[in-house]
Amino acid sequence: MQAQSAPLPSSSQSTPGGLHQADFGLSTVQLPAFGLKRTPPRAVEQRQANYESIFDFDTLFYDVFREADGRGVVCIGPPLLDNEAAVSAATFGVPGSPVPLHAAYRAPRSDFQPSCRFRLTGAALAGADRISITVSGREIVVPIRPSGRDLLKGRRVLLTLSKNNPVPWIRDWLQFNIRVHGADALLLYDNGSTIYETADLIEQLAGIPELVSCLVVPWRFPIGPGVGRAQAQDSYYCQPGMLEHARWRYCAEARSVLNTDIDELVVTSDGASLFEHVERSGAAALQFPGVWAEMTGSPGESAADRVRHTDCLYGRRSQWRFGRLRRRRLLRTKWIAVPERCGDDLDWCVHNVRSTTAETSAVPVAQADGTVYRHFRQINTGWQSDRARLRPYSRIYHRYDRPLAGALAIAFPERTPGSTRGG
Repeated sequence: MQAQSAPLPSSSQSTPGGLHQADFGLSTVQLPAFGLKRTPPRAVEQRQANYESIFDFDTLFYDVFREADGRGVVCIGPPLLDNEAAVSAATFGVPGSPVPLHAAYRAPRSDFQPSCRFRLTGAALAGADRISITVSGREIVVPIRPSGRDLLKGRRVLLTLSKNNPVPWIRDWLQFNIRVHGADALLLYDNGSTIYETADLIEQLAGIPELVSCLVVPWRFPIGPGVGRAQAQDSYYCQPGMLEHARWRYCAEARSVLNTDIDELVVTSDGASLFEHVERSGAAALQFPGVWAEMTGSPGESAADRVRHTDCLYGRRSQWRFGRLRRRRLLRTKWIAVPERCGDDLDWCVHNVRSTTAETSAVPVAQADGTVYRHFRQINTGWQSDRARLRPYSRIYHRYDRPLAGALAIAFPERTPGSTRGG
């Protein structure tokens, strides 16, 4: 049986403007190919109403791809859970070769990075373009995708997961990070957008100056339920899986990698590049908290379809006291990392870079003093809740965000603060 993979370009190319594109294809393997299915780990009484509709029952491997040196092949997927006994005993091989490959299985070490990983090695892999996987007597053949490390080698990479975010929002997010922080590469995982095709999105982003590499990876997997009533992080695989895949297929030789969403922009206290901060720090990663940024307006007015990042200049006074951050009121951290300093004892998770051992990592993860990301309330498609509604300005509730306004002025000098005028 032949496994299904994304029908996308299989060779590297460059646009006329010099923007480098690459092979985006995934070799995805599904559990039903072996007569298996993932049983949800959460008790029925603790599940949200839409739990079953967004839970990933079927994905075995998101992708199967070569290591940079060509010696090994990596298979990354969600946690095996009740399928662990069957899949960990799988036989991997190369079609036509009688000698099985050696498979080293790494189980998830945290619910915050629940991805599993197989590393396949063996002489038969030399020159092979496919592998076979046999589980419980059923065999499928899977294409081996190439490593993408060379595409981002030495680059300052913006990494994000996105679905149906309007292109102007994505362009603004890119332009800010290029002009304020010195980013020069984008690795965007698209979670099944319906308002544009992958090729169209790349074309619309390709004209941004200083963007050397632009990779858009179709990541069409169930987003997964959140923590639910019991506050248990046990069923959310899509975004952690994206981070694990990005780390090992594309980012391992990047200069540094910033993990934020399209509705998040980072402001440093000294105005310097966040990439420079982490590269000079000696740390494996820097973490930083967030505060809200929003647009004000008439009561009940909606900002949907017209708001831009530059319109959201007000924070919440409740998150500050006498000009200082109130730690208990802050949003969960995001991070920037230097991949070559991140040993296998560190996991890239959605909100932090976590040590998987009880001991301190050889290269520590540090807090970025004075660095705070802004979470833009109205830069949102409403996929979880309606955040487009505006509040009238209140001196009691709102606080003008002068550092944010200054950073936005650097990124968008053609615009009037608080206005989308000029683009």
